Amino acid sequence: MLAGETYLLKKSLTLPTPVASAGGYKLTIEGNGAQAILDGQKTVGVIEVGERINLTLNNITLQNGAGVKGAGLRLDWSTSTDDNSIVTCNNCVFNANVSPTTGGGLYVTDGATGGQVRCNQCLFSSNKSTSGGGGAAYNVSGAALMFNKCSFTGNTGTADGMCIYSKSRLGLNNSTLNAGNLEKNNGAAISMTNYNVIANSTIWCSSALGKRGLLSMGIHKDLNDSKGSAVINCFLHNPGNTYKAFWLHGNYYQNISN
Repeated sequence: MLAGETYLLKKSLTLPTPVASAGGYKLTIEGNGAQAILDGQKTVGVIEVGERINLTLNNITLQNGAGVKGAGLRLDWSTSTDDNSIVTCNNCVFNANVSPTTGGGLYVTDGATGGQVRCNQCLFSSNKSTSGGGGAAYNVSGAALMFNKCSFTGNTGTADGMCIYSKSRLGLNNSTLNAGNLEKNNGAAISMTNYNVIANSTIWCSSALGKRGLLSMGIHKDLNDSKGSAVINCFLHNPGNTYKAFWLHGNYYQNISN
């Protein structure tokens, strides 16, 4: 169990148990890039942290995690309804993390109504959810999930939001998402509900047989301060699919334009 301070990771570590922190303080794990690897050996999750935490991960790789809901990084904020945690990942790699449920690379648990997760210049590759969505990232909390200058490739899931699923605020900026093959009825590459801004990004797949194209967006009137989603200056490529880029659902639509 890590306490609140700064830890320097200089080499690859194989983990017999997840790196864990109960939360309640500031924690930084500083790596040196290619040599700074936390490896779950396909047997345990990589990092698990609790609520009310200020966590920063710099220049590290989280790989080969195996954990229910968040094999790479699990943010367990389920016991706090007003959590203002901030988690920042800078120049990190989430690789080959596999969850038997949802959130292969990153998972934010249900319950919290606040908090922010910021990923800057991160790579999400070959992460998988074997019985749900969010192969790269899954957010069922009220936290904001933001990706800036990130790349996604080879991440898979078996439900809507195969790569990214977000129940709350989602931001994707200056990023590239290669969804690969969207098969059968597995739904969109990204599934998002409210407070969504997708800007200056490229989202594409090589083929799609599912029903919901690349982006599945829900807009719900009961969240009265959330009136819609914005997709700005993006390139969306989805060959061979009836619904192409967008699938809109919910009960409130306003100012929808091409």
